[in-house]
Amino acid sequence: MKSEEETGSRYLAAVKERLASQGVKAETFVGEGSPSDVILDLARQQGADLIAMTTHGRGGLGRLVYGSVSDAVLRHSTVPVLLFRSSAQ
Repeated sequence: MKSEEETGSRYLAAVKERLASQGVKAETFVGEGSPSDVILDLARQQGADLIAMTTHGRGGLGRLVYGSVSDAVLRHSTVPVLLFRSSAQ
């Protein structure tokens, strides 16, 4: 599990650096548990006024448009959710 956390941390650090080079301030966090629950809990704890995330749209029949994680976040969030289609197909 430690290896997955390190891989996630490295990936997010690279994304944060790429965003910073474009003038976008971003914070990263690697959590443990259900991804949608972790995202929603962190948004509440941080007092977020927007959740922005990418989606692959690869869920089952009930999730034809969004992925399962983004679908759960979209359904349960108390703040607006901005979804971007992932460019990596």
